[in-house]
Amino acid sequence: MQPAEGVRFVHSAIDTDVRALEAEAFAAETDAQLDAYAARFSLFHAIAKTHNDGEEVSLFPELDRRLPRVAATYLFDHEDEAALFDAITGQVAAARGASPVTRPSELAKLRRHAVALTEHVTAHVRKENTLITPLVMELFTPPEQAAHVQAMIGTFSPELLAKALPWIVANNVFDERCAYVGMMQRVMPPERFPVACGWIKAGIGDAAWSAIAAKVPGLPV
Repeated sequence: MQPAEGVRFVHSAIDTDVRALEAEAFAAETDAQLDAYAARFSLFHAIAKTHNDGEEVSLFPELDRRLPRVAATYLFDHEDEAALFDAITGQVAAARGASPVTRPSELAKLRRHAVALTEHVTAHVRKENTLITPLVMELFTPPEQAAHVQAMIGTFSPELLAKALPWIVANNVFDERCAYVGMMQRVMPPERFPVACGWIKAGIGDAAWSAIAAKVPGLPV
């Protein structure tokens, strides 16, 4: 696996969670349900935005130098995505503050935005997986790819990364979880990998971590 291929784990998590958020938006009606949705959406927003920021800071400028105007299409997608995130954030607040009479209409607006976000995000990550990742592997050497990946990870604060790593693992199927942790084991600095494992274990729970450790040799238990 080349370093650029590791983005598939992040994209799978994004795809899985945005679909789950859409379902949660359709189920949310009470204040407590809207608050739970807002908390989950806030984490998704933070991770997706930081992932996009990392692409824009590290990968896209260099891609644009080697193949002009290709990155502009994906930047355009990111701008549309940001507008949808803002719309949902505002609509959650509107639904939360609505009266019993107006809440149904505000919830309907929230659900329409949630559907639009799902359609946009799932198409975007599929496009990046199908077009951008192979292009990056063609244009950049594995060490160059690894440098871009490290730069993208560097856009995450330690606090957000501690939430993002278990989120990625939790939103991938078991075999992909193991593949992701195994990839991290190979590419992360040895002094940082145990810290990452601790974050993941704390986020997914002892049983889920033990199942991964049983399949990936050398993991801390």
